Amino acid sequence: RFLQHNYYAFYKRPSLAADYIPSFGNSRDKVEFYGDLWVFAAHHDNPIYNDEFRATFVETTARFGSRIQLSQNTQLNLRAVLGNVSGDSEELTFVENETETLLDLWNLEFNNLFGAPLTLTVGRQNLQLGDGFVVWDGAVDRATVWTAEVRSMEGIKLQHKGSRLTTTLFSARTVRDVYILDKFLNPHYGKSSLHGAHFSLQTRSHGLWELGFFSRDDDSIADADTKAISLRGVLPVAMIPGLEFAGEVVHQRGHTRLNAGIPAGSTQDRRAWGGHIDLTYTFTESRFKPHITLREVYFSGDDPSTSAYEGYDPLFVGWADWGTWYVSSITVWEIFNTNTRVDVIEGGFHPSTTTKARLQLFDFDLDREWTAGAGKQWSREANFILDWYYSPKKAFGLAVNYAWPENAAEAFVGDDDGRFEVMVWAILSF
Repeated sequence: RFLQHNYYAFYKRPSLAADYIPSFGNSRDKVEFYGDLWVFAAHHDNPIYNDEFRATFVETTARFGSRIQLSQNTQLNLRAVLGNVSGDSEELTFVENETETLLDLWNLEFNNLFGAPLTLTVGRQNLQLGDGFVVWDGAVDRATVWTAEVRSMEGIKLQHKGSRLTTTLFSARTVRDVYILDKFLNPHYGKSSLHGAHFSLQTRSHGLWELGFFSRDDDSIADADTKAISLRGVLPVAMIPGLEFAGEVVHQRGHTRLNAGIPAGSTQDRRAWGGHIDLTYTFTESRFKPHITLREVYFSGDDPSTSAYEGYDPLFVGWADWGTWYVSSITVWEIFNTNTRVDVIEGGFHPSTTTKARLQLFDFDLDREWTAGAGKQWSREANFILDWYYSPKKAFGLAVNYAWPENAAEAFVGDDDGRFEVMVWAILSF
């Protein structure tokens, strides 16, 4: 069962490069071309906390896109992606020596509708709302599964951008079957449709506040139809320069055909919660701009003693930064944003104007015990990340990560070896 989960889980690994560097292009007439090349080399010792397994491989992703101005207010967006993985990766990702190409963006943008700041986008497009905690990707890459950037869905989006308030309405559907990990270590496979409304308000004095309403219609055997309301805020503290609060809370209702994580003949009502709260302090006056972040992450797990289903539905969660939403780098292979409580401490600084170093410490507990008598303590993990932004079009990095199991993980996987991971990467943009 664990290996089955691992096979599905790699399909939605975070895009490690997606937000590092924007795309650049050269505008000639009414056509603009742009592209990116990402190369990630990874070595992972002891998958499943077992010293008989290891993986060493290279994932390469190339994106080539164009923005074509059809008229003053109409734009065609096209982008192709090529992904390749080579090396010994199967024992971690179950994929080895694969290449895949796909057209991940094809849409029309109609801008300034009715003379207002209103944009209609129709076709395959990216949907990122908030920080991607609730809504992000619906597509999957079956080659570069660790660092895949494909995040698009086929749909329609209407967005109004005011001076302070941005309003978004959308309806979309996943392009391929994607796994639905709606209970700890139990994936289900199918497509989903997603509909919603999102409001984003940003002011100088009150920070950023976002409110979202989302509805998912799931076609998998789990029939995980979920309605969610999300409230997110980022609030700098004016009286204390450098101090910032951030957080999000999500309440989910709906229904699912799951019982203790197993597809069942009956339908259960969903009553779930998820979210995070962060406190960050940056020493703004210091030359090296050191910072410390304290974060608490929570995703509810199902209580088998009740008639409702309390397991949190991850929806289409995305990756925004290291340790964010795909919480950690190693433990996420077993625990995927449900039935989880995580304490996170991050400290970092800028050794130079173009480099950033961080150390992240994670303490994972289950919300509900998985193996009877094993307790809730799952694992601890430490990640060290060094980023080098050589230029606006070139970035390089190094990550060294280690995780060790605690009682709940040892009882479930049957092994207790620590896991070591090292990665280096280069991201080039043109």
